[in-house]
Amino acid sequence: MTATKNNSGQIINSTEDKQKGNVILEISCRVNGINKDQLLSCKDEASRDLRRQCFYLLQKNTNLSLNNIASMFGMSRNSIKYGIETIQVHSKLYVDTLRSLRTIVNTANEKTCNMFELKF
Repeated sequence: MTATKNNSGQIINSTEDKQKGNVILEISCRVNGINKDQLLSCKDEASRDLRRQCFYLLQKNTNLSLNNIASMFGMSRNSIKYGIETIQVHSKLYVDTLRSLRTIVNTANEKTCNMFELKF
């Protein structure tokens, strides 16, 4: 496995993290009936919320830095950080957001036979 470490020796980017990231994006799109281009480019509220859910799941389940996640979406680090914070608040307040996160994680775990054991 290829990995880059920061000054503290923590892995910040690995092949497994990239694979997890791709699974999260793929399953998120499949569960929500959109393709990756729509996820990355649509400006409607539903697409924006789904992108934020992806940011949150990527941050929670990988060692990808905010900058790495930002580059996956062609966005700024601050946008990713804001999106994650928004989901953290919404997942406590909105049942639909929590249900969507659960569906994505459960589907990803089934698809990969719990190879990555994604959590939310």
